[in-house]
Amino acid sequence: MKIAIVVVTYNTLDYVTKCLNSVKVMTNTAYQLIVVDNASEKETQDYLSNVSDIDLIQNTENRLWSPANNQGMKAIDDDVDVVVLMNSDVEVLTPDWTSTLEKVFVQDAKVGIAGPVWNHLPYKPIYGAVDGCFFAVRRSVIEEIGYLSEEYPWNGAGFEYTLRALNKGWKSAHMLNDKMIVHYGKRSRVENSKMLLNQNIDLVQMMKSFDIKPVFSIAFRMRMLVSKWLYRLLGIQYQVSHEFSRKY
Repeated sequence: MKIAIVVVTYNTLDYVTKCLNSVKVMTNTAYQLIVVDNASEKETQDYLSNVSDIDLIQNTENRLWSPANNQGMKAIDDDVDVVVLMNSDVEVLTPDWTSTLEKVFVQDAKVGIAGPVWNHLPYKPIYGAVDGCFFAVRRSVIEEIGYLSEEYPWNGAGFEYTLRALNKGWKSAHMLNDKMIVHYGKRSRVENSKMLLNQNIDLVQMMKSFDIKPVFSIAFRMRMLVSKWLYRLLGIQYQVSHEFSRKY
């Protein structure tokens, strides 16, 4: 299985360097690395222009997450099987991450989207969606439903894409593996002076717009709260699981 990794960058050179180096060191299967730079400052642009073995797309303006990732997805090689949208503040930690990801897609032919970080929502039937920091998509899903909606340039695009895929029969998989990556979190947003549109999305209403009936789960909500307080009080990371969660 060949993987294309799309990394969208906007300044934060220290995290960008860590991300790209970790991909190169920790990836031991065939891959394509595409970097889409959203008009970073000169320091980051100069670094990227000198990185070997990447396909660099240099934007003249900050196009934000969805449009820039679409540029990368449209640039994948013909033999790519899975596209991973990876935030520039993600670091890959294990050399078997691609084989772990491959298992997810090989074991279930109807899994179209997968990732180790899940945005939980206490509503059946989906319980949320894979987080955009590491959003792996099967190529055949892209061919069937297209690219990310640019109506949601920052937040909501991954959730909307998940619902669109679900309506075509594709499942999402939550990979219960907290050793694959670390996501440092929202580093580009700290430096982003551009007005961030659609930061608050009504996900329940979005489900209804796809004719998916949201059913509130008290039990799942309680597990979410337990996880939150375990981390706040004791620093314990507890992954909330659901029917789409599997250990890998």
